[in-house]
Amino acid sequence: MSRSFLALAPIALATAIAGCSGNAPSAPEVTVLARSEHCGLNLSWQRIRASSELPAALPQVGIFEDSTTLVISMGRQPTGGFEIILPEATTPNPDGPGIQLHVRLEAPPPDAMVTQALTSPCALLRIDTPPDTPLEVHFSGTAAEAASAANQRSQ
Repeated sequence: MSRSFLALAPIALATAIAGCSGNAPSAPEVTVLARSEHCGLNLSWQRIRASSELPAALPQVGIFEDSTTLVISMGRQPTGGFEIILPEATTPNPDGPGIQLHVRLEAPPPDAMVTQALTSPCALLRIDTPPDTPLEVHFSGTAAEAASAANQRSQ
């Protein structure tokens, strides 16, 4: 009896794996089109619908009609060393239609040697999903936590 179970186990495992991978929704790919340390934008994200909406610090790239183009910005920072860390893919929104993009905003460690100049890091992204797809952007990381704390203090 134990031999027949062992013989059927690989078949059951392969069937389970095939069944799971076939039901999972596909997450659109995220491509970084450009990055800059000096965008001059506020802390936020913005959908780009035309090349004329691109910040001057970013290269003028074609806006694809079949995908979503957006800019993620960290706003003005007091030094260098701030970084936008993007995922390789998006995730389907569990609360409804659309997708979620999780972005980490990282500040340099307190004892890091950084350039002493104002910066405003940003990234230009292309997401392989139609431009009218609902999109949520979630920020985390050390710089996002500091921005959230500053906003709470100012209210």
